[in-house]
Amino acid sequence: MLIVLDISNLQGPNVDFKLLKANGVSGILAKAVEGTGYRDPTFYNNWMRAKDAGLLVGAYGFSRQDLGLRAEDEAYYLLENLPPLDTSDSVWQDLEVGNGDLTDYALTYADYITRHIGFFSGVYSYPWFIANHLQGAALANLNLWLASYQALYDSQGNVQWPPCPVPWREYVIWQQTSNARYPSIPDVVDLSVIQRDLAGLMALGKPAPIATPPVVVPPVTVPPVTPPVTQTPITPPPGRVNHYAIKGCALKPAPDHGSRALVMLAPGARIQVSDQTKIANGEKWSFVGYGAHGTYYTGYLLTTNIR
Repeated sequence: MLIVLDISNLQGPNVDFKLLKANGVSGILAKAVEGTGYRDPTFYNNWMRAKDAGLLVGAYGFSRQDLGLRAEDEAYYLLENLPPLDTSDSVWQDLEVGNGDLTDYALTYADYITRHIGFFSGVYSYPWFIANHLQGAALANLNLWLASYQALYDSQGNVQWPPCPVPWREYVIWQQTSNARYPSIPDVVDLSVIQRDLAGLMALGKPAPIATPPVVVPPVTVPPVTPPVTQTPITPPPGRVNHYAIKGCALKPAPDHGSRALVMLAPGARIQVSDQTKIANGEKWSFVGYGAHGTYYTGYLLTTNIR
């Protein structure tokens, strides 16, 4: 069980935080602001010296909805007066005065804090106030720092933790007395306990940054460049029928059939040519071959053997 003290200007400007740590204190929750116009004059000094002493630190804003202030304005004022936050530093709302149903007020405050710094530690209140002003079911999603000074004891005289007020199902910190005494604090101080280890207390604060694994860039393998292959015209063996692609030539009937063109072959069309006909790529050669209808044709061939 860890001990946390509520520190404000009421404890004076000369709290010895190293002495508190030596006496078993694990952290402090320090008052930073009240409403939208008051900053605790000892806050920054308390915050920095507690950190130097190795204590966990948190800050809270004392809400004044009873003055007609908006939740988002109060949340903004708290954030405006915070030093840069380190991992495990916590931020709370102290909500113990106000009128009517304050469910939306507390949720709006928490939402504003979360949207601007990425987390919200929770809300502080006490059973009577919760029963009369904080009854919305959605509040159970917020951590509760419960103040309850009516200690219960079992048959052996051991202190029992008080029941959790609805709508919450559990509370994370219990402020069990306002009359604790510690060296270097001239008057009494509020003392809270938490049934967690140090890591559990740290988890209520700012989360640690997520480590991003380095991006491993695989080596780039450049494929070898294959030089272009120069095609050598292929001479078909004697006696074979070969296929040729037509490159924009017109096939006409043989001279004894007249000169009227019977077939216009587009580029890429194919025709069979006997091996007795001499064909040269890119040159104009007369040839005789079999056309689409078995008729002999003459014409010009401007291509290569594509068989």
